[in-house]
Amino acid sequence: MQEAVICVPMDRRLPRVRVRSSQLEQLLGKRFVVRCTGWEQTSTYPSAHVVRVLGRMNDLRAETDAVLVSAGVHWQPFSDLALAELPQVVTAQEWSLPEHEITNRRDLRGSEYFTCSIDPPGCTDVDDALSARQLPNGQIEVGVHIADVSYFVKKAGFLDGEAYARGTTVYLQDRRLDMLPSLLSEHLCSLRAGVDRCAVSVLWTLKADLSVESIWFGRSIIRSRYQLTYQQAQDLLDGKSPMTGARDMAVHPRDHAELRSRLQMLDKLTNKLRAARVENGALELEGGELSFETGSDGCPKKVEGKTPLPMMTVVAEMMIFANAAVAHRIAGAFPGAALLRRHAPPRPEGFEQVKELCKAADVTLNLSSNRALAASLEAACSASPQAASLIKSLATRAMSEAEYCSTGDIRPGGGGMSHFGLAMEEYTHFTSPIRRYADMVVHRQLLHAIQSDADQAMQLSLQGSESARAKPVMSHADLASAAGIMNERHRASKRAQKECSDLYLLLLLHSEAHIEAAVVYGVRPTSLLVFVPTLHMKGSVHLTDRAGLVRLPLTSPGQNTDDPFTISERRQFRLETGDKCASIVSVASGQVTFKAEPMDKVWVEVAAVGSTAHGPTLRIRLVSDHHPAVQAASRAVQAASEADYARRAQRAERVPGGPPAAEASGDQQGGESLRGRGQTPQGSSVKDKDDSAERQLPGAPEHHKAGRRGRKAAAEATTIAAVLDIHGDLHSKQHMGGLDDCASDTDVSAYAMQYCPVQLANYEACPGVELSADTEKASLLRTLWLTQLRAGKLSARANAAVTDSQRMTRLQTRLKGLLLKTLDLQRQCQAMTSALYT
Repeated sequence: MQEAVICVPMDRRLPRVRVRSSQLEQLLGKRFVVRCTGWEQTSTYPSAHVVRVLGRMNDLRAETDAVLVSAGVHWQPFSDLALAELPQVVTAQEWSLPEHEITNRRDLRGSEYFTCSIDPPGCTDVDDALSARQLPNGQIEVGVHIADVSYFVKKAGFLDGEAYARGTTVYLQDRRLDMLPSLLSEHLCSLRAGVDRCAVSVLWTLKADLSVESIWFGRSIIRSRYQLTYQQAQDLLDGKSPMTGARDMAVHPRDHAELRSRLQMLDKLTNKLRAARVENGALELEGGELSFETGSDGCPKKVEGKTPLPMMTVVAEMMIFANAAVAHRIAGAFPGAALLRRHAPPRPEGFEQVKELCKAADVTLNLSSNRALAASLEAACSASPQAASLIKSLATRAMSEAEYCSTGDIRPGGGGMSHFGLAMEEYTHFTSPIRRYADMVVHRQLLHAIQSDADQAMQLSLQGSESARAKPVMSHADLASAAGIMNERHRASKRAQKECSDLYLLLLLHSEAHIEAAVVYGVRPTSLLVFVPTLHMKGSVHLTDRAGLVRLPLTSPGQNTDDPFTISERRQFRLETGDKCASIVSVASGQVTFKAEPMDKVWVEVAAVGSTAHGPTLRIRLVSDHHPAVQAASRAVQAASEADYARRAQRAERVPGGPPAAEASGDQQGGESLRGRGQTPQGSSVKDKDDSAERQLPGAPEHHKAGRRGRKAAAEATTIAAVLDIHGDLHSKQHMGGLDDCASDTDVSAYAMQYCPVQLANYEACPGVELSADTEKASLLRTLWLTQLRAGKLSARANAAVTDSQRMTRLQTRLKGLLLKTLDLQRQCQAMTSALYT
């Protein structure tokens, strides 16, 4: 006999449904999928039947499977027909490339290429590898080598059909849903080190000024020398011995110098490429990606933001370089049916919140072009550094979504085929065919274009006439239809990854609340809109409860705000809100106990409250500055600053004696590249990407001179970096206004002593530094101040600011000479954001 029960959907927006079954007891406490079959007019609830059971509620695997269902990701094991098309080997080691295939490919296995891949730790599906070498004629050859998946996956086969249906690999916190069987994705296609692999390569021949002289596309065979992690490659570029983790490939010491030389070539090239894109209006946005540390049960135990490394930008820029080159090639070969990646200009109405934030920073947001938008966002971030992450995050969410399209869809006035975010006229996806079906389509189009050119050249030599334009791999109609499906699969994958990350974060916050700093970006009648940079999340802080009583900031852990005594206290306060301000005011005295405006920093408790049916729900509460966790965080920041100063001072003391031999060698070999990227020489440690001053003020040759003069110069340069790094408020508008009112160096010193006693105290505490007079202090402070200004706004007074001593004049001259590089490198050393559009 069938019985009926009412089931509650995980999505609160959906209505409850009625399910009839004779085995309802098996559904109790379970997550399951239902399909609605109808909704009678006389019924309160729609009818449904059970499709499949996912598992028990609160089981992490079942909850993750529920995320996949809600995101629209459908994954099933590969069919026997698809698996039958794979190479018939028991292990990957049994497979070898046929000799006739080797002769048809360009052989890039020689030691002169020194090809390597650079990926995250533990990566097994290696799509790409890089090479760089100096040619005998003094030119440089750089290469991007991509796994030749199309060699194994034939068009219109069963395996091709299943890859097309999946569209992309889905990366979750606890697993990976592959687009291709593991024999291909992790072995035969993966560009692992030490084995021969098929690739489709792009090779550029560069002139001395790094401009492109020629470019070659084609099938190749490569043998990667090393499978490096980002950190290992960064260590090598910085002149250090690469750290090797448990899952990392060790790098032989004899290859350190060679690898460093090749990485420096790539680094120098990508600096130029990125600068050109930024000049053309490429956007520096922020995606925000979290990394979770899990326990033995798979549950999240710790969360942190992924720290970007400059090497990530090097690799990303090379991928963009290759994608753009291939896009130009296939668009020229198939102008009516080439697969490109288009990113339309943003809709102005999506930037309302960003406009308000820019307005609060006295900046007008200009959306007329990508260059204008990039300039106004940069100005807003410079004017309000504490809200830079918020501004970039909101701008990222307001952007239009990039999409695949056929060049046959391009119509006049329709936005063209350009990529707004990357500032590219033509762009596609070519570099990840193991995990994206679109890249496989692009590979087939590129190889077909190459073969067609070869056929035309042959016909021209034999018959003296050219043949008609090559027929495209797919017709425009078929390609446009496939592009729509690939767009949907890509969106579903992104939704699943985002929802899975949110699930892990909420589970972590449900087990333990976090006290975090947040930035206010909006005021509502009864709440604040805040952004938590460390967790890359937005949320609302409710300032009143359902009864209308004010929610006071928490002052202690586990505080119960609903007990009778607390409620009695809360009745003594009222909430006053306007368009730009929210205040908690004492009813009796009228005293304001809390006030917040947009761009203000506040402390919040981020937690999650449980719900049996819907899962954990985010809850954010205000926290008082007197809360023990806030006090502890403040002490930790202060201790870290003091430790950082001490470390830099010790390094300054060690400099006169000269670095160890290995460090000196690293500086000599990598000095140009280090300066080009704004990195510190070996022996220094940059813990945070915001530690921009130390990264952007490179060491000078004077650091290695012996004697008192060398010690003082080294200490000065080190301390200037520290002061600029930690005390970024020096260049705020109100301080600059006061500085401009100073008539003399003595006035500057008096003004600076009012605002910056800590800076001077830290400077005077450095070994070997003596400030003989107020005018000398003023000279130093003016130098520090001017280095924060843009090159186009340098005041003429800077040239006359330092007149007191010859030593300070040399310091001033050297810093001004570095200023142009410093300001340009600030943009280059930002987190890798190009992946937001790739």
